[in-house]
Amino acid sequence: MVLAGTSQSEAHMADERLSEQTRDLVVSTNEPAYRITASMGITEYRKDEDIHVAMERADRVLYDAKRTGRNKIIIADQEGFQISFG
Repeated sequence: MVLAGTSQSEAHMADERLSEQTRDLVVSTNEPAYRITASMGITEYRKDEDIHVAMERADRVLYDAKRTGRNKIIIADQEGFQISFG
């Protein structure tokens, strides 16, 4: 998901809301009900940066979030460090 004109903190708040709404969903079929989880990676597109570099960074933190648990959000900040929530 690309959130144009959105700061990193605004993107984090949007992802938190999406994660909460997803967590509250219960899918019921003929089998026992199950819950959906969402893992997310956030990064800012930096001025004069190649878009592919930003997308690779977002992918990297997304897969880090998926690997480390469910309902997790990881942010790659300006210095390249990762901040984890969830």
